[in-house]
Amino acid sequence: MKKIWLDILTPKQFWFFTSLSEHLERRGYQVILTARDYEQLTPLLEECGRHDIRIVGEFGGGTLAGKLRKSIERALKLLPIVEDEKPDCCISSGSPEASRVAYGLGIPHVLISDTPHSPVNPLTVPISQLVMSPWVVGRNIWRRLGVAADRIILYRGLDPLAWLEGYQPDRSLLSRFSLRERGYILVRTPEYKAAYLAGRVDMDLFANFCARLGSIKGDQEIVLLPRYGDEVEFLRARVGDLKILDKPVYGPGILYYSSLLVGGGGTMTQEAALLGIPNVSVYPLDPPPSIRYLAGRGLVRLAPDLDEALSHVAIILSDLERVRSRLAMKARITRSRMADPRVEIVRALMGHLS
Repeated sequence: MKKIWLDILTPKQFWFFTSLSEHLERRGYQVILTARDYEQLTPLLEECGRHDIRIVGEFGGGTLAGKLRKSIERALKLLPIVEDEKPDCCISSGSPEASRVAYGLGIPHVLISDTPHSPVNPLTVPISQLVMSPWVVGRNIWRRLGVAADRIILYRGLDPLAWLEGYQPDRSLLSRFSLRERGYILVRTPEYKAAYLAGRVDMDLFANFCARLGSIKGDQEIVLLPRYGDEVEFLRARVGDLKILDKPVYGPGILYYSSLLVGGGGTMTQEAALLGIPNVSVYPLDPPPSIRYLAGRGLVRLAPDLDEALSHVAIILSDLERVRSRLAMKARITRSRMADPRVEIVRALMGHLS
């Protein structure tokens, strides 16, 4: 029986890789799951009750030195585990520790990523035997990073389809957070502690934007979904009259019943678009390929600055039902033209590991 190790570093990777692991297990593979102690991730691990996921090491915080130190420590902690388990393959979405340990022990590493711009890629790409990516990313950007064409596998689906397939909304979420269906605007803050956004996010400016949303919200409630504990306290001090969710929440659940999303990241914006939820992207860099594709399909509104984002929100709210109806139809059509990423990834792995 082939044994596959998947390393989970973020909430997105949690949903993606736990879903992928089920497909692998159904096809006879043994799966090892590792993760790290991280305030965006650990509560999800605790809530889901997945005791088979081993927490090894921890997040390094917002500084480069802190990230490097914790990465080195984590690699050393992973080493004896991997030596003992002897997996046949390692899969990550750009884990420097997993890819390095796998490479050092002669274990093939497979990179699955829709973010070629990530600063971990110069570390992980050269030592990956395969790079798998959504077709909208294309091969050229990976080839510029040094990947041979025959090591690139493109799948015709966006990553969130892996966990949105068969999704059923849970109305208990509304009572849990005292929310009204289609009665709130969800705001997902930018990932300001990520290395690739260092110095690009002005949280004072973003807090001011959240407060300004209150002036155009009408009968909608503003609900903020931060990422970090210190960020929660920062926002409470500046926008205390707005609702702030202080723990990680399953994205599709909180999205499904919202009126619209203002998205500062990539994953939740993709989820909203694929669910047909009106959304405005305030991602502080050039949009990643998946977001550009969805914007081209009319499923994401791009806002180059927060003033324009405010205008987009006002326009959506002025004709909310018609906008929702149109986006729901576009989302159904768009999803019907894609494949489940898990199916194509497992097929490629079966060929690679046979």
